Amino acid sequence: MAFDIKLNNLSEKAEAGYEFEVKLPDGTSTDFFITVRGDLSPVVNKYTKQLATKQMMKEIQDKKRNKGEQPLDFDELESQLTEAASVRVITWRGLEEGEGNITEPTPENIKRILTQHTWIREQILEEGGNKANFI
Repeated sequence: MAFDIKLNNLSEKAEAGYEFEVKLPDGTSTDFFITVRGDLSPVVNKYTKQLATKQMMKEIQDKKRNKGEQPLDFDELESQLTEAASVRVITWRGLEEGEGNITEPTPENIKRILTQHTWIREQILEEGGNKANFI
């Protein structure tokens, strides 16, 4: 029996998403679940290409101005990591802020939560980058 690449299209599976339970840094369950796109998703690939293009253009401009290689500033790096994680979030369930105040996965809420709670952002990037989650 041959390998059927159509049945194993990781790009399509990465776009469909993978749901995982967010864990506290000590490994405690939270009953908070996030569905993420994988790194092979077309949406994630588009974001990655746009970011790379933007960085290349900045380097070209810096060279023209004889600035040499400029280090990435911490705030810019934090912003890029938050955006990279936000692009991966399809939806979530089980998140509240205050008793009974359900937090919907709107683009604004996603960016706010991932900016305020970097430990959640780290899990999104890790789960989205694990290609085994999309097989």
